[in-house]
Amino acid sequence: MIRNTLNEELMEKASIEFTKPYHKIEYRFKELNAINGADFLNHIAGNYALNFKVETSAHLKVYYPNGWFDIRMQEEAQNVVSLQLDIYDKTLLEGKRTLQQLEDLHQQLLKYSAN
Repeated sequence: MIRNTLNEELMEKASIEFTKPYHKIEYRFKELNAINGADFLNHIAGNYALNFKVETSAHLKVYYPNGWFDIRMQEEAQNVVSLQLDIYDKTLLEGKRTLQQLEDLHQQLLKYSAN
C-alpha cells in the first residue's frame, strides 16, 4: 500500500539532520522479538532485492538512486531486539517516503505475525 501523505506522527519520532549532500533520518523499531526482527530484515531484503543493490552481512544495507539505508539489529534483552534504521537521501521528502514504506512493512508484518 503506497500512501500519498506521510504519517506526521511517525516523522516526529524520527531524528532528521542534514550533512551535505545527504539528509540523514534516524529511526528505531523498538521491542521486536528476535524472530520478528529477523523476519522484518528478510522482508525488507526481499522487497528491495529485485530493483536495488542489497548488502547483507552484520546488517542490511540497501542502495537506491537517491541514497541508501542501513538497518542494524541490536539486542536489548533476552529475545528482545530493536532495529536501528539510518536513511541517507539527497531529497528529504524521498527519505521520509522511504521511512514510511519501511514502517508500513513493519506494521504489515506485525499484523500477520499476530495471527
